Amino acid sequence: YWHYNDAVCRGEVSLDELNRVWAERLGIMVDWQYYYLQAVDKMPGIGGLVDWVAQRYLIGILTNTMPGFVGALQGKGDIPPVQYNSIVDSSVVHALKPEQQIFETAAVQAGVEPHEILLIDDDRANLAAADKLGWRTIWFDAYQPEESIEAIRLSLEPA
Repeated sequence: YWHYNDAVCRGEVSLDELNRVWAERLGIMVDWQYYYLQAVDKMPGIGGLVDWVAQRYLIGILTNTMPGFVGALQGKGDIPPVQYNSIVDSSVVHALKPEQQIFETAAVQAGVEPHEILLIDDDRANLAAADKLGWRTIWFDAYQPEESIEAIRLSLEPA
């Protein structure tokens, strides 16, 4: 998996090619997108948070993902159904977090100054890269989602 993940998420290798390589190595048919979509679990409370944020702020998605996964996750209801102002998909823009290029692309697509962007992420390397570019950041602890959601709400409440 790790031999190919970045190349597929960067859009350099197709999902069909990944499935073919795995099928050859494993000796079975592989449909990674199908498997992935079956294995995804929604983060408890995230739908309510995204809805709350979308009612108050511009909102977007910045993701390292394989081609077609964002749309598939939206169609399945695993990404909260709000109107996103921007979706920056690594497989479309050919860059990955924490590379500077993906953050610059996201800022341009958002149409706001870097200091007006809040990145919520569970990967500290991504947060550090965004912080270097002047973004605000909050670490999301997937093992304590309720506490992370509360910290995000508190940080976004008007003073």
